[in-house]
Amino acid sequence: MLRAQDSKSDQAILRSVRYAHSSSALWMVDPPWVIETSLGACRLQGASRADIVKIPLLDWYRYFSPTPEASRATQKALRNGDALAIDLTMEAPIFRTGGRVPVRTTFTPLWLSDGTFVIRGDSSIVPIDEYHGQSVTAITQDDMTFEL
Repeated sequence: MLRAQDSKSDQAILRSVRYAHSSSALWMVDPPWVIETSLGACRLQGASRADIVKIPLLDWYRYFSPTPEASRATQKALRNGDALAIDLTMEAPIFRTGGRVPVRTTFTPLWLSDGTFVIRGDSSIVPIDEYHGQSVTAITQDDMTFEL
């Protein structure tokens, strides 16, 4: 879908995710699927890009939300512009090993040129001595942050 877009800005989004040095992914909420993922995400997960983009979004997003209600609330906050981004810190599963590592992910809403809503997630591993349990923080229009 995104590769078919003629918009230079849409293509720039795709390239910025694909070639990110960090773990980065781009997905559509409706219909739910991963559109693109970075080499950094592939290395972290020990999976190929082709394998990751085949993961149903419900399974992927479930990693980042404790309940379906929290997932829907997060998507709504991003879609409605109530939050510029949402930061989530939690122990995330790794596909390759089935183990879990503390990860901080920033979810950012993006609107493509045709009006399609997508979410970009940029993740980094948190040193174990800096991880103090799951937290979810919304970043709002007025540079305020608050725990969800």
